[in-house]
Amino acid sequence: MNKFLTLGLALASTFSSVSADTVQRGEEIYKQVCHICHAPDLKGGIGPNLIDDFWKHGDSSDAILHSISEGIANTEMAPYKQLFKEGDLKALRDFILSKQKGMRSLNLSSYPKSHFKGKKLSLERLKTVESLEQKNIKENLIYFKNRYDAVANLKADLYIAEDGVYELRLRQVGRSAVFINGEEVIYQDEKNKSLNHSKKLSLKKGVHKIEILHDEKMQHSLRFHAVLIQEGKGHLTLMGRSLEGSEPKMVRAEPKAKVIRKYIHGLSPRTLLCLLPNKVLVAYNPYSGKVEGVWLNSYIDQTPSLNARSALPSLIKGKAQNPTLLGIESQHPIKLLSYQVENDCAIISTSIGGKSHQIRISSKGDSGFSIKGVGEEKIPNFKLIHQDPKLATETSNFTIDFN
Repeated sequence: MNKFLTLGLALASTFSSVSADTVQRGEEIYKQVCHICHAPDLKGGIGPNLIDDFWKHGDSSDAILHSISEGIANTEMAPYKQLFKEGDLKALRDFILSKQKGMRSLNLSSYPKSHFKGKKLSLERLKTVESLEQKNIKENLIYFKNRYDAVANLKADLYIAEDGVYELRLRQVGRSAVFINGEEVIYQDEKNKSLNHSKKLSLKKGVHKIEILHDEKMQHSLRFHAVLIQEGKGHLTLMGRSLEGSEPKMVRAEPKAKVIRKYIHGLSPRTLLCLLPNKVLVAYNPYSGKVEGVWLNSYIDQTPSLNARSALPSLIKGKAQNPTLLGIESQHPIKLLSYQVENDCAIISTSIGGKSHQIRISSKGDSGFSIKGVGEEKIPNFKLIHQDPKLATETSNFTIDFN
């Protein structure tokens, strides 16, 4: 059985020399200027979240100061060295740093497994071998590429938001050793459990150094998992996934129609966004047959569907119209089978009571669209509900134009 001890750890913080007045001055500047783009709670809006785990332009003290001072090219982030003195810029940086929680400046190094075979994982042994690879992880969450085959060494700054007693828990898989401020606080060995031990941590608010060594059998994806628990408060998951390829982007109309599955506030989660070549966007719910929204001259501001990336979900930009197709009623529920595009047409294939049915949404003119229902077999008790009773129908083969 593991023994849990309380270990008092001194604060290893870059904030030890930062006065409360400096942080307060930084907060004043933030409320004057920065909140417009980054939100009053720092969780992002037009600009990115400043307290999440993802830092595209660097999360170190120097990197944050550089972003504030020099601005970010091709964005709305201006070079504020033209407006504020250096002391004020540093105060703003220190205010932002004071709001961080979790790991920052995370670095992953890989070492040959042979060097640790039959030996206990330790920082001392780490010093006697060259690394195979080193890389910064800008997501600041632990993840491994598939088929990872090495001993992992993860180093990071651990930001603690408040004084308290903390406990680190790891999944019992392979071998793991974790050090905080240079002292081993947990060791786990799946095959030699006599080596296992762990300690509770009495941590003060500020920045601490965390270092993790981990080794497990190579498989498609490693099973390592780590959580930091604050006694009586909650927990902080140290795991995550890569954001590579998931940068925010705008989805715009092209000569070929697009079907996008993206959560939009106010729309049903399973709604399909059909963006047509004439820039008309039709939000179609394939499970109800309802058009939940229509926008003209539209595009989608697509933010990654990743935890804490931004305060705003994906947004539809354009001129909203009143949707008039209210849905499909039937004796049986509608089941979505697939969707695809052909030229300017989005084709949504469904099954209603075992009967195949298609909805084809295509562009019409400069600002209109057409919805066509196609079914080879009669669907019992089928009824198309439209805001205009004259356009309602009880046949599954129909065409309705929206101008």
